[in-house]
Amino acid sequence: MRKIGHSQNFIQDHKIVDILIKNSGIDSNDLVIEIGAGHGEITKVLNKYCKEVIAVEKDQKLYRKLLDDFEAKSNVKILNTDILDFKFPDRQSYKVFSNIPFNLTADIVRLLTEQQNLADDIFLFTQKQAAQNYLGRPQVKESLKSLFVKNLFKPSIVHRFNHSDFRPVPKIDIVLLRLEKREKPVFEEKNVKEWKDFVVYSFSRTKPNLGEGL
Repeated sequence: MRKIGHSQNFIQDHKIVDILIKNSGIDSNDLVIEIGAGHGEITKVLNKYCKEVIAVEKDQKLYRKLLDDFEAKSNVKILNTDILDFKFPDRQSYKVFSNIPFNLTADIVRLLTEQQNLADDIFLFTQKQAAQNYLGRPQVKESLKSLFVKNLFKPSIVHRFNHSDFRPVPKIDIVLLRLEKREKPVFEEKNVKEWKDFVVYSFSRTKPNLGEGL
């Protein structure tokens, strides 16, 4: 994957974060990975609810501040790396709860949904339009992204933020996208490649919609 420069809109209201994490099902048995920890607003709340937090932050200045802020927290591990280089747990179960850089949404979703050991649950702050690309029917029309993701996860939007919840204040609408891992994939592993090839072929037809293309 290519590396991309990025910036973030940081959440300001700790009460909202607390409510969202409390309602997420994250508990004291969970390892949670946070992508783009920033100033640690989400890290502080995750620290209260889960067993262990791995906070990944690429920016050197933010990383050093996080180290100082969480030095006394034995269940918080701060890593200074690009998430695209991060090694996810290969056996241990884990969840993801992150306010990600919005211009990395597609790369991060692809990274998370192509892991050999998938996260049990994923919560991502994303641009509303980007999140809708993963929902498909009945909310919006299906897309390559939604059909690929739905084999392994159940996508939904679980919260809509106010612009004033962030600094700097964004000009876009921001939502919390949830990708909940299915107990069993829709397709058996041996059929996944054929399914993906079929979907790509279907969307490549020069017709007004998928139905007519097929």
